[in-house]
Amino acid sequence: MADYQITTSLVSGTTEIALSGNPTSALSATTSGTPQNWYIHTQFFHGMYVRNCEYNTTTSSTMQAPHVSFNQIDLNYTVQTNDEVITSATYPGEKWIPQLLYITSDSTTGGFGTSGTISTSAVGYIRRAAILGEDPSGVCVFEGNKILDKLPGAYQPAYDTSTTVAARLYSLAGQLPLDCSSFLASLVKV
Repeated sequence: MADYQITTSLVSGTTEIALSGNPTSALSATTSGTPQNWYIHTQFFHGMYVRNCEYNTTTSSTMQAPHVSFNQIDLNYTVQTNDEVITSATYPGEKWIPQLLYITSDSTTGGFGTSGTISTSAVGYIRRAAILGEDPSGVCVFEGNKILDKLPGAYQPAYDTSTTVAARLYSLAGQLPLDCSSFLASLVKV
């Protein structure tokens, strides 16, 4: 049985896709009473998008509208990572919490639809014993645009469903380390 489930619901004409399950899991039972150096990593993502059509203007005339070559999502987003080493601190042990994403869209099929948002509903978090000199330290904030979910022809909801969302979000997560090098795609759960 999976620890996480995708739930889709239609609320006031908006499709909301949420992830549920227990997002916390301990990595080890590090002794809690001994002060030591700890590495802490958090990551966050938020984006808003609109689906655009690309037209082939060579097929248009005063009598005929241009043909739609393809449609795609234009995603405007912010990704942020925070990495720090805390010296001589005491924690109850190492901890790992996956980053959970929450999608709100106008889709009636549970997909991305023609507009919406992708938000972090649980910040990705790692706490573990530090490896001094090797662990990254600092804050990265990157804002940008990406093209996502390119589909042939005009938009058709049959190609954009709740079953296709997870793979496309994993593909997006795999690209985010190019923006913030300490972003961990493996910490994202969709």
